[in-house]
Amino acid sequence: MWKMSLAGSGIGGGRHGAQGGTKRLKRRLSSFITSALALSVLAGSLAACSPPPAANKLVYGMEAENDQGWCLPEAQMTTAGMLTMRSMFDPLTVPNDKGEYVPFLAKAVTPNKDFTEWTITLREGVKFHDGSPLNAVVVKNNLDAFRGQYPARQPLLFLFTFMDVADVSVKDEFNVVVTTKVPWRAFPAFLNLSNRFGIMAQSQLDDPKTCDTKPVGTGPFMIEDWKPGNRLLLKKNPNYWIKGYPLLDELEFRPMPDPDARRNALLGGEIDAMHTSDDLAVDDFRPEVAGGNVNMYDTLKFTELSYVMLNTSKLPFSNKNARLALAYGGDRNAINQAVYAGLAEQREGPYPKGSPGYLPDPGFPKYDPKKAQEYGRKYEEETGQPLEFELSIIPSVVALGQLLQQLGKDSGITIKLKQMDQAQLINGAINGDFDAMVFRNHPGTEPDLQAVWWTDGPVNFPRFNAKDDQGNWLQPGGKKINDLLVEARSEPDQAKRTKLYEEVNRTFGAEAFNIWAFSSHWAVVTAPDVKGILGANNPDGSPPFPGLATAHPLYAMCREGVSCPPEAEVDSIPVDVETVG
Repeated sequence: MWKMSLAGSGIGGGRHGAQGGTKRLKRRLSSFITSALALSVLAGSLAACSPPPAANKLVYGMEAENDQGWCLPEAQMTTAGMLTMRSMFDPLTVPNDKGEYVPFLAKAVTPNKDFTEWTITLREGVKFHDGSPLNAVVVKNNLDAFRGQYPARQPLLFLFTFMDVADVSVKDEFNVVVTTKVPWRAFPAFLNLSNRFGIMAQSQLDDPKTCDTKPVGTGPFMIEDWKPGNRLLLKKNPNYWIKGYPLLDELEFRPMPDPDARRNALLGGEIDAMHTSDDLAVDDFRPEVAGGNVNMYDTLKFTELSYVMLNTSKLPFSNKNARLALAYGGDRNAINQAVYAGLAEQREGPYPKGSPGYLPDPGFPKYDPKKAQEYGRKYEEETGQPLEFELSIIPSVVALGQLLQQLGKDSGITIKLKQMDQAQLINGAINGDFDAMVFRNHPGTEPDLQAVWWTDGPVNFPRFNAKDDQGNWLQPGGKKINDLLVEARSEPDQAKRTKLYEEVNRTFGAEAFNIWAFSSHWAVVTAPDVKGILGANNPDGSPPFPGLATAHPLYAMCREGVSCPPEAEVDSIPVDVETVG
């Protein structure tokens, strides 16, 4: 029904009209050049006018500020947070080009036969930015911090994520053993957590006051200065464990929520790189790419889902008629044409193409205004109340929200808009302080990563998996999804897991628990001399992950003629790397 973003995807901004590119100097010679002296003078003049080589620094315009900093177990990071996290920290695993999770900071992640015990083997010789060594003790403490078993840290969302971890123990200096309560085939994906799980130094883990503002990781860059709302300045880690990297000397992030401002800053040379998840913005950059004015890597692979999340623990959406009225009343094709010139990829379920569980038609309601009105009337008859609700949005989607208000009015639904910032929106999603909200989530690598949103937990998210005071499920369909996801986690056979996730998809369609909308079309656009967006090959030799929804590494980004190796391409540097340990 709707296209939206957690972090300002440029909705409602219309097509961008700024034109960019290198300024060309036009000169008219008033006489013929007839001597070698004249030729040499001209050559010297042109050389003097040539721009100097670019500094080995990159300025990156982000869609938002990472307001909550980098105390990773406690942080609730959007894409901006993941991007800066990958610059200063390293995850134990990363997805490869197929979306399979392979060792990164870890040297190996090895299961026992029934996937109930995982041994994490670390690389020897890796140092944190403060000079302390990476070892099994600090990795155990990080894992315990994320799962709420380390006294100095108080996580929230990750308590649910790691609830199936029974124990974490140190085997020796470079081996950590994780024991799980159930067979957990996809556990390596949770050592990355969509680029939210990086390993912090012991000094940061134990920092009682400035854990969020003084990051200490093993990553390719180290913090130099942070002025929230203005810039984050990083410098090269000279002792990075991937030999010869990073390729840049400095990296600067600037929060620029306005997508037009980001575009203009890039085309005007104020910044060197930016990201966007707006279909129109991506399309508008294509002529600039063709003209050689910018480089761009864009993709729909493993992307997020833009949708409306419904709170089914209370009226109106605890009543299925209200959900169906909203689902049938959403003319996604018309919205796509009106807002995105037909460019957006429409979604019918939570799993994107290429992900286990994807189905081309899982049964989500198709646009039917008569059915929308019919279910709206049924809701009023059953509850005695008009169908109205509050839609939580961030400022960048206000124009879209106003359009949806009108569409709702046409179906007899009253929608009130409630604006808030990103942090408030995410907190509302967790604590249930909303009726419905515009949301962007669920990147499509390992489906088990999304179970935290859709299964039972110590504190139920107040949506379709909510229970009453007696512990009874408020939504039978929610219990079905819970049971399917629990079974899929412990199923060792991938084909059987896929079938279970497909049934999850069908149940979402039948129950209309959320209103699916569009895939987020991510792109990174850079100055024409910037390359290496996705990184080099992973330490195991596999190609880098092609998705952008959970940000991307920056250790291999480089400037042509300054720091790029001969093999560098716009999207990656397709070479194997050498590591310590």
